[in-house]
Amino acid sequence: MHMFNALFDPEKIEFSNTTSAFADLDTNVLYYGVPDKAKEIDALLEQLTGETIKLSEIESRWENDVDAQISHLLKEVAKVSEYAVYVDITPPEVIDKGWSVIRTLIPELCGMCLPGFPFKNHPRMKKFGGVTNEYPHPLP
Repeated sequence: MHMFNALFDPEKIEFSNTTSAFADLDTNVLYYGVPDKAKEIDALLEQLTGETIKLSEIESRWENDVDAQISHLLKEVAKVSEYAVYVDITPPEVIDKGWSVIRTLIPELCGMCLPGFPFKNHPRMKKFGGVTNEYPHPLP
C-alpha cells in the first residue's frame, strides 16, 4: 500500500505525515511507512517494548493444565465484557513446548470505521486509564 501511494498519490503520504489526525487505517499505515521517520518510529517501538525477553526464557505458569488456562482466561475476559469471545490459534510448532496462543474479540472495543486512533472520550477507554500513547498503533 505504501509503495502504491508513493507512486500514485504522494499527496496522501504528505497528508498522513503532516496533517492527519490518524482517523483511518490508511493514514496510519502511511505514517509508519515513510523512511524519514525511521529513527522516531524505532525509538517509539523501543520505548513501548522495553527489554527483550526470549520466549524460551519465560517460565510457564500453568505447565500442561490447559483446562486451568482456559478457565483463567475466560474469567479474566468476562471481567471486561459479557460479549467477548476467544479462539485458540496456537501454531503447531509451539504446542509441544507448552505454549498456547489465544485470540480474543471484544465487540465494545471495535470501532465501526477501523480508526487508527482510539476514541479518547469513550467511557470504556476512560475506565481503563484513558489514552496513554498519542501515537497511532504501529503494528495494526
